[in-house]
Amino acid sequence: MSTAFVIPVLDEAGRLPELLERLRTLEPPAAGTMPAPLVVVADGGSVDGGPQLARQAGATVVLAPRGRGSQIRAGCEAAWAAGSEVAVIVHADTRPPLDLLVHLEQALRQGAVGGGCLVRFDPAPGVLRWAAPLVNWRTRAFEVPLGDQLQWITRAAWEEIGGMQPWPILEDVDLIRRVRRVGPLAILPCEAITDARRFQRRGPLRTVARNWLIWALYAAGVSPRRLASLYRDVR
Repeated sequence: MSTAFVIPVLDEAGRLPELLERLRTLEPPAAGTMPAPLVVVADGGSVDGGPQLARQAGATVVLAPRGRGSQIRAGCEAAWAAGSEVAVIVHADTRPPLDLLVHLEQALRQGAVGGGCLVRFDPAPGVLRWAAPLVNWRTRAFEVPLGDQLQWITRAAWEEIGGMQPWPILEDVDLIRRVRRVGPLAILPCEAITDARRFQRRGPLRTVARNWLIWALYAAGVSPRRLASLYRDVR
């Protein structure tokens, strides 16, 4: 299946070159089973030159209303229009594992329609050493990979669920919950390396508590747009 990497960005010029180079070095699956992936950068109004850097590196750039849900939706729609059959959502502060495509191709052959992978935080001092094992336990136990875990979805599943909600936060939680209803998920046995800046900025315990509060309020029916104020300083 043809694959696209969809990268939502907002002023990420400092991170994009390294990420785009990383995507170019991913190990391909068996010869002939998967064409070279498309890279789509979904920009939400950057003013730092990031979109220009992406174009120079050969990526497709689409403009979208600011907000991760809106940007990812626009990026995936561009990927489908270009003929891609699978979209992998990559946050700019996340480095995909080099064997990602190998595991993705295996999951697709086994009939999975969406999923994600495991995670490792970098840097991970102090209590952050325990964060990734807990996240990975939750991911395996409940099949709920979140946005920094390289969520992926087939075009068929995307169309069946009506795509991603254009929400500022919790778009990843909503997406994976709806994908589970239309087909099997696969948690790929490889680790995405994600920046721990949100933990360091607010402190790990405070960040985890804030996340649980957001999820609890969402489960109680509070709108993601209202909850976005609790998440405003971290992208």
